[in-house]
Amino acid sequence: MHTEPRRTPGLVVARVAGAPVVLTWSWLLLVVVVALVYGRILARPEQSGLVMGLLAALAVSIAVLVHELGHGLTGAAVGLRPKEFVLTFVGGHTAFDGTGRGPWAAAAVTAAGPAANLLLAGAGLLVAPLVEGVSPWAAAVDVAVVMNVVLALFNLVPALPLDGGRLWLEVAEGLTGRPLAGLRPLGVLGCLLALVVVGAAVVLFVRFGGWPGLIVVAAAASAGATLWSGGAQAVRDAGRLRRERGRDTGGGPGPRPGPVAGTDTDRHTGHEGDHGTAPDADPGPRT
Repeated sequence: MHTEPRRTPGLVVARVAGAPVVLTWSWLLLVVVVALVYGRILARPEQSGLVMGLLAALAVSIAVLVHELGHGLTGAAVGLRPKEFVLTFVGGHTAFDGTGRGPWAAAAVTAAGPAANLLLAGAGLLVAPLVEGVSPWAAAVDVAVVMNVVLALFNLVPALPLDGGRLWLEVAEGLTGRPLAGLRPLGVLGCLLALVVVGAAVVLFVRFGGWPGLIVVAAAASAGATLWSGGAQAVRDAGRLRRERGRDTGGGPGPRPGPVAGTDTDRHTGHEGDHGTAPDADPGPRT
């Protein structure tokens, strides 16, 4: 009996390249957090903090969605069919049906997410002079530019499960023919990055205090947990692969190892940043 593939629970708001765009319920929490924090930061006498916060939340959501669409549409161009685009509290991810098309195709899919954010940031810079002095749109465009640049650069950090870690693995395989070369150190870097993210949030809270600081610490803890989980899984997979290769007495290179956490080219996420699954700690495809 044929059964439909299971989809991530949430609200389907659109379809792109035949795949649903899903807003999970945790994404609503992201909207609330961003609206509260940025509403406090961006509030002006002539404009309510609520409006500014909601515009900032919209800018963040668009940045994550564009990131995931970059992964998915590039995947479709190289023969991978996007299954769903998902936005979550810690970013997003793109799932694919089928298997990868080689390391260079996988690298293109991975790099497309950050590249899409940089293109959107560039578009924002072009629009900024047109809305200068027009409240609240000028501030919203500024936030959008910053968010897209930060999302792109953060996801390019060479650590799993971020896009940068996946990109390193894919390019290294393309150049050397060795799958998953450097998996362990990239996983360790992912764990260290998790500690840095949480530590930075705590330092900011100690310095500035207030309930927005508490919200930032809670959000950083969630993102840090995702990064730590993806990085630790990569370290465990590296150990498993080493043991399997040690038992292999064949003379040939043997089959290519299967996907591991943070390197599965059938799931790009995002956060990432699920980036990437650190949900992109995407492209895999995870921000």
